Amino acid sequence: MKGINFNTLDKLPLISHTDLQNLFAFKNNQPITCLDFLSDVYFLAELLPKSKYIINLCEDRYKFSVLFSAALLCNRITLLPNNNSSQSLQQLQSEFTDSIIWRDNQIPDLIHQHDVNSNPLTIPSINKDQLVVILYTSGSTGKPIPWKKYWGELVQHSQLTAKALGLNLQEKLQIVTTVATQHMYGLEHAILLPMQMGYIINNLKPFFAGDLITIPSPVNYKTILFSTPLHLKLFAENSNRYPTLRLLVSATAHLTTELATSLEKKFKAILIEIYGCTEAGCIATRQTTQTNHWLLLSNYQLEQVVNNYYLLTPSLNTKKLNRIKLADHLQIIDSQHFILQGRRAENINIAGKRMSLADLNIKLNSIPGIEDGIFYCPTNKEETKRLMALVVAPTLSTSDIRKALRQMIDPVFLPRPLIKLNKLPRNDTGKLPVEAVNSILKEYTEVVENY
Repeated sequence: MKGINFNTLDKLPLISHTDLQNLFAFKNNQPITCLDFLSDVYFLAELLPKSKYIINLCEDRYKFSVLFSAALLCNRITLLPNNNSSQSLQQLQSEFTDSIIWRDNQIPDLIHQHDVNSNPLTIPSINKDQLVVILYTSGSTGKPIPWKKYWGELVQHSQLTAKALGLNLQEKLQIVTTVATQHMYGLEHAILLPMQMGYIINNLKPFFAGDLITIPSPVNYKTILFSTPLHLKLFAENSNRYPTLRLLVSATAHLTTELATSLEKKFKAILIEIYGCTEAGCIATRQTTQTNHWLLLSNYQLEQVVNNYYLLTPSLNTKKLNRIKLADHLQIIDSQHFILQGRRAENINIAGKRMSLADLNIKLNSIPGIEDGIFYCPTNKEETKRLMALVVAPTLSTSDIRKALRQMIDPVFLPRPLIKLNKLPRNDTGKLPVEAVNSILKEYTEVVENY
């Protein structure tokens, strides 16, 4: 894959497509060319208010990409909250007072006919140092934290990610995702990857694997699905028909080898798992059915300082490396490979016995009849740890679940209490924000205190 020499350019193109008549997207089964897309971008740019910040809440990925690009052209900064609750949006607007919210229904029907002869359009270039977006961590380990992203950094990272996934520039691919574009995983792969690699954005969001069969694909184009373990588990359990994919990609949580093996057989495609975070985006990849070793992206390095691990990534403007502290424990194998050993905050020590919440969650969700579940470890006033569990298991009693867990784990790790719910409050990437879990526990305060 031929890449851009980022050190010699001050500006980088908005999209990498080589011909304005090339397909850019499929919107509700309607093909959209690059010329259509740019016409819409310039049209919407004229409508943007003078506010410095644009809160882009569009769920339609085509409208999201048009608004995102129009903001780029006008040097406006896109804000992407970790959720769109009223409280979160009010807090965001109180912090960024010069901001305005845009949703799908606020954007007019697009696809404007453009007179190429009277006013030829060209692909715009953006300063690589331009601040493009501020987005937030998921809040699964505490208060959501904002991170700034610059255009050159995002373009470079898109190409590194494509290389790690074995994809080629201008390959005939369409991108389908089940995740929201307001999260780093969705922004990177549903929007930036196709824009920077010349692929097609598809705005449809499949819920079942069978839905993928109805998504149109242009002649000679293949489909890549970016999803999460939560969605992929639904695909595996609730569908009988599976399309053949070019590639299947999972991120945001641990994927079991058993589920990965099942999915590769059903979709007749390799499944690649991504390890990443909001701070850095995609960091490493692995084919889950073949290895538990993660492979770092090109030119990325790891550094261990006592029990802390840091990611070192190349900087666009200096010879210095960017240094990002990781939230996980790692076992470094060599300069490019490591084994993920779980989050530092998730390592539990009870009565001198150790286990990680990640391992406990894998065992919990392997019990037949459990549709979803997590272990959770709050602390009481004496700071002694006790485990709780939230589960979705319509056909099982709490006694059934505890009996199954006793066969798998030491009794000191049995959850007390074990709370059954109709649904866990996961966000669009399948993660559980701490605030949402604490809200559930407040509703069960009496149950918790009686244990």
